[in-house]
Amino acid sequence: AVGVTCLMFGSIAFFGTVVVLPLWLQSYQGYTPLWAGKVIALGGVLPLILGPIIGANIHRVDARAVATFGFIVFAIVAFWSSRFTPDVDYWTVALTRLFMGIGISCFFLPLVTINLSGLAPSQIAAATGLQNFMRNLGSSFGTAIITSLWDHKGIEHHARLTEHVTAYNPLATRYLDQLQTTGLTAEQALAQLDRTLTTQAYLLSTNAVLCISGMLMIALIGLIWWAKPPFTVRAVAD
Repeated sequence: AVGVTCLMFGSIAFFGTVVVLPLWLQSYQGYTPLWAGKVIALGGVLPLILGPIIGANIHRVDARAVATFGFIVFAIVAFWSSRFTPDVDYWTVALTRLFMGIGISCFFLPLVTINLSGLAPSQIAAATGLQNFMRNLGSSFGTAIITSLWDHKGIEHHARLTEHVTAYNPLATRYLDQLQTTGLTAEQALAQLDRTLTTQAYLLSTNAVLCISGMLMIALIGLIWWAKPPFTVRAVAD
């Protein structure tokens, strides 16, 4: 129960960020689908290397400790990513995904071990099906919830930023005057300002979503320690 619950909520945080980040890069940072894919693909490099190592040695350490380390790494990278600025470069974004791979490696494998622990061989198939169902449920819900939250937060931040664009705000009027000196009409200057505000608003929304995902992972640390060792499969069926 503890393992599949952590797996479901962890999948919500993980798959939500996997969907939102390339969406933001392509919509507001000028990335093509190819380059956005290159950013996300780096998240699979370290799991490919560390997966066999962790899998071969997971029985030697407490699976809860490994999962806790994975949650912490995921949260640290999420908080790091939540400090992105509009001029963030490719390698800064890519490195966050690369280090996220450490958290992914120490997240899924220990939870699988915990989920199957203490079960008779005849129960393994049902337990595996249940954990796959919960992971798929978390990924589906995470994609829908996080994407919806990202869009709503973007609209909210855009509304708040727009409140400062008035004739009584010297910063706003100065910026509009600078745009018009480049040859833009008043309407074109306002349209350009609106695009700038939209870009800023969805950056703030992306940062907020990443921060929420990090906090969700931190919350799972307290839950994972409710799982009871030893984390091994029973040798004899009931």
